[in-house]
Amino acid sequence: MKHHNISPDLSLCYLGPSLEKGPLPALFYFSLSAQDSLLLPPFNTPVTYLKHLTHSSLRIFSLTIPGHENNLPKEKAIETWASAIKKGIDPITPYITNIGRAIEYLCTHDALSHGKLAFAGLSRGAYIATLAAAKNPSCKIVLGFAPLVNLAKAKEFAALQQHPLVQALNLHHSLPALVQAKVRFYIGNRDTRVDTKEAFSCITSLAELAYSQRAKEGSFQLMIHDSIGLMGHGTPDVIFAQGAQWIQDMLNLQ
Repeated sequence: MKHHNISPDLSLCYLGPSLEKGPLPALFYFSLSAQDSLLLPPFNTPVTYLKHLTHSSLRIFSLTIPGHENNLPKEKAIETWASAIKKGIDPITPYITNIGRAIEYLCTHDALSHGKLAFAGLSRGAYIATLAAAKNPSCKIVLGFAPLVNLAKAKEFAALQQHPLVQALNLHHSLPALVQAKVRFYIGNRDTRVDTKEAFSCITSLAELAYSQRAKEGSFQLMIHDSIGLMGHGTPDVIFAQGAQWIQDMLNLQ
């Protein structure tokens, strides 16, 4: 794994050829901290599959998700978000801005192949990936495993469901920016952690928006598998493998 400092307050971790090797297709993958997203099983399983499929034809980047800084317990990340929002602090939007800064840096330094950028994530990382794609028009490919869509549905936000920031950060507000994108979500058929119905609503809302706008380039897919793990929120290896193959196909990687 390589580290690259973009500025004193922003650094990237990535796998693949050094940036000096020139433009390549890129995937931003979000799960935990930048390092754990890329290296820690099972959270990095999609990354492992993609490394096997693409060899040296892809760079996989990550930035540490809010709530995972300084070795904070990964189980407490969304609780950290809720605590910040309760104080009126938005922990998400500045992070999404930093993702945009990273992409701009990579483009400026000729490290991204034109039209070959994808975002992917697991659980809260899928939420981040989708939100970031909506804010960065250069990304038209989004993959989410067990995606968090609506913060108000997470148990950590039970007392904050009507908070203006919680409402504002619902992914549904960002969907109009994705009507020309390729979006695929995988989720268990009984995921009570993030609510299977929320993922269904997100995808069908995208389809309705695209239909109403006569937008023909988008593709919006929900792949439902048998739930496994705590609260039905787990993702089987075979699903991670299918998602990795989809990214390879969408980026036309050899």
